Amino acid sequence: MRIKRLLPLAAIAAAAAVLFSGCEAANELAYPDAPYPAQVENLVITKAPTSVVSLSPNLTDILQELGYGSTLIGRSDECDQPAEVAALPSVGSAAEPDVEKIAELGPNLLLSQNSFSKQDLETLSSAGVQVLCIPAATSFEGLEKIYEDLATVFAGKVDGAKKGQTIYSQVEREINLIVSKLPEKQSFFYAVDLTGTAATPDTFDSAVLSLFGDNVAAGAGYTADLTAAKEKNPQRFFVAKPYVQNHLASSEAYKDFAAVKENRVFSIDPALLQAQSMRTVESVRQIASLLYPDVNFGGEPGSSSSSGAASSPASQTTSANGSSGTDSSAEASSSGASSGANSGQ
Repeated sequence: MRIKRLLPLAAIAAAAAVLFSGCEAANELAYPDAPYPAQVENLVITKAPTSVVSLSPNLTDILQELGYGSTLIGRSDECDQPAEVAALPSVGSAAEPDVEKIAELGPNLLLSQNSFSKQDLETLSSAGVQVLCIPAATSFEGLEKIYEDLATVFAGKVDGAKKGQTIYSQVEREINLIVSKLPEKQSFFYAVDLTGTAATPDTFDSAVLSLFGDNVAAGAGYTADLTAAKEKNPQRFFVAKPYVQNHLASSEAYKDFAAVKENRVFSIDPALLQAQSMRTVESVRQIASLLYPDVNFGGEPGSSSSSGAASSPASQTTSANGSSGTDSSAEASSSGASSGANSGQ
């Protein structure tokens, strides 16, 4: 009698995996123009999502710009614009979302720019929720890719990238129009705080400000060589609000910069540099107007969503006891928008 040998389960699983991948590859070859499946980051999308929860204001903005805002059924606390988005149920903050509430809403897709724990991913997967994490861009090229990736999710791999590029080109065109009106460009340094943390060339902060001149900060990951930067003598010194020139003048990290001593300091709202959507256009416009108040860069005065985004050296006042304030009449407001000014880097 012939004895039948049973294959180990691992061997059976491996064979099945090979067979499945072979079928998938065959489908790709048989239907090369099919919109799906499409891979974005580490997620394979098999069909266009019809219900989405977004935890990122930037991704929410881009989703609407692409024409897919109607798929939103939930948001994070930070996604509070426009009114139709603010009216959607919130699932908590972007950093600490309520995973159970997301699961209850039951979206096809969860968009985030932050990663999730294995346990949270398992909870969401059990509820049928796919999770797509798209990291924030560190350059305008990276921002363009976000547009392409999100469009690919909803329009498929054939038309998605092209659609993303088309929408992004509108942002790029607006940014380049503003940049074309700049009378000059000047080198700069941007201090995020008073301890030495600064925008290095690998950050989106630097990408935006580099539209106005060269960044003298060398380094990476917001860690700059302060000695080398000081020796390069930047013509402008940007600092994140609420800090102003007086704070820099008493900071061991920055007090010896010539731009600080000579009050060539511009205090700006860091939110201007964090917007990564069509809002970056308005961010660039606000900074341009701050640097060159006599130039008309277009846009609607006072149309921004937050006030006091930036102030010039002339607007910073110092009292007799050395405290500093800001003349609100010289401030620029902020309502950023995504920018595709790749030529500005």
